Amino acid sequence: MLYTYFAAQGDREAATTAAGIDAELAGVVVKGVDPLDELVRLESVLTGRSLEEIRSDPRHGWVVAEFDEGDCVVLSLTDSLTRALASTEPDVLRRTVSNAAGAGGSLSIVADRPALTDFTAALAALARRGVSDGHKLYCRIAP
Repeated sequence: MLYTYFAAQGDREAATTAAGIDAELAGVVVKGVDPLDELVRLESVLTGRSLEEIRSDPRHGWVVAEFDEGDCVVLSLTDSLTRALASTEPDVLRRTVSNAAGAGGSLSIVADRPALTDFTAALAALARRGVSDGHKLYCRIAP
């Protein structure tokens, strides 16, 4: 699966922006960083919220749009994750993610720690731009 993280003003704009399986989105594209699993753990590390609290957040994984009989979906990310990514200094973010990805840490399920820190830095930059423009973060999932 291909995950494209992007910013949009709201759910309607996110659905319109992500329409079509071949849509070119300005965002962070990655394979294998699922917003419903890995990003829940990342949010917990960054915000201190429990996994249960995050999963019960109405914006967590809300299906904003569905295309091609469900093969392509757009999900919302929580506002608390967006704010945490946008407000955490890059060096602090890198250390926090690296430490949490270490042996036994809450992000240790991710095998490639350098790739995780690079992805997180790119997602944080997207969040900073998005927050400054009053946008929310979304993820388009497609084969």
